[in-house]
Amino acid sequence: MSPSSRKNKGSIKKKPHSRLTFVVMNPLGKMKNFTISRSFLVIAIAFLLIYIIATIFLINDYFAMIRTNSALLRQNEGLTRKMNQIKKDSYKSRQRVIFLESLLNRQAEEETDMEGSENPVASKEETSPEPVEPEGPGEAEKPEEPHVDVEEISFSRQGLQMTVSFKLLNAKKAKEPASGYVHIIAVDKNSQTPQYWTYPKVAIRNDMPVDYKKGLLFIINNFKTIRGEYFFDSEKDSPSQIKIVIYDRKGKLLLKRAFNTG
Repeated sequence: MSPSSRKNKGSIKKKPHSRLTFVVMNPLGKMKNFTISRSFLVIAIAFLLIYIIATIFLINDYFAMIRTNSALLRQNEGLTRKMNQIKKDSYKSRQRVIFLESLLNRQAEEETDMEGSENPVASKEETSPEPVEPEGPGEAEKPEEPHVDVEEISFSRQGLQMTVSFKLLNAKKAKEPASGYVHIIAVDKNSQTPQYWTYPKVAIRNDMPVDYKKGLLFIINNFKTIRGEYFFDSEKDSPSQIKIVIYDRKGKLLLKRAFNTG
């Protein structure tokens, strides 16, 4: 081999290593080494960075969705409260309209009676009108015999909520079930205009339910505990009396009883 070729071989530079060597020592003191390609390490680091960035964006979107859902839930709750308030106001307005109609009817009847007393001759000549059947069950109906009875009535109030509970007894002499509809009417007679709260919800006319079938249906053999709940608009709303009105399945009045809350 010539000296010139030896010089050329010695002048050739060695290429840097393209692989990384890692050394690991186990608890026994033995050493193990392994090599990883530089390109593989770069690709793994890039993938890890992309994964971290994507995870950050996904987590941010997740919390944004949670905030949006919370805002929608709060909005839905606000709309629900407004709807319930509108229903309460509408119910109170209907009760006031019914009360005003009953007042007008009473005034018209009183004026008719006064005109008849001022002109008794004319009233004798006129034919007496036939009695009009009431549209619904009223106070004129009287139970022939006791079918049901009420015992152990109690009242409890917490804030704007009031609960009435009592024991409804089967008072029939024959051993057969008693059934019908029960209405629990809370009345505030101390206010200028009497206010009514009913359980279940029903319109009131002349202190009595207009539709007896909208009461709470019951079927009892011996007794049953009945509970009614009322929700008031303010602390000032306070009924002075609780009326329990019970009808049978055909609309016949079985029981009407009032209890003072004071």
